[in-house]
Amino acid sequence: MKNSFKNLKKQKKGFTLIETLVAIAILITSVIGPLSIAYQGVSLSLLARDQITASFLAQEGLEFVRFRIGTNHNSGKSGDELITSGDDYSLGECSGDYCIIDPFVAPSSAVTNCDLDLYKDTTPGECRYLKYDSVTGKYNYAIGEDTNFRRFILIDYDVSDPSSTEFQVESRVEWGKPGDVRSVILKEVIMDWPV
Repeated sequence: MKNSFKNLKKQKKGFTLIETLVAIAILITSVIGPLSIAYQGVSLSLLARDQITASFLAQEGLEFVRFRIGTNHNSGKSGDELITSGDDYSLGECSGDYCIIDPFVAPSSAVTNCDLDLYKDTTPGECRYLKYDSVTGKYNYAIGEDTNFRRFILIDYDVSDPSSTEFQVESRVEWGKPGDVRSVILKEVIMDWPV
């Protein structure tokens, strides 16, 4: 009987503490690896979504300016009148300083100077954030949910030459968190071709 107890003790082998810790480490590694890859994939897809949205918003800004200049041109304006006049279609607020545009409001209030020098100022001034209207699917400044996108338009031309026919337009969209601000900048040269 003594021999059977000795044999029973020898047959009872369990996991040691080190074997258990190694097994737990392997299990954790096999779970955390795929989760971190999935998290990184989701983060990159959100960044791509924001970059695409910012690109479309910047393009919309360029198209708005092109439309305003074209409307003024069709009204018989030329040179700097294409920017500085045009009753409801004036872009003078954007000449030499950043402005915001909202194509979805009355033409007379669609352009607002925001008094911001992006390279010096850190305060947003009047350059407020866009809102997203989920009903219409449009970005604007009046209704909808707040977003983290800001759009700035700048029109540069030779102010010393009132007959200037070349307008350099910059449409900048910024988004992100403080300390991690990203931007998309589109530039275009719009010419006033004589008819």
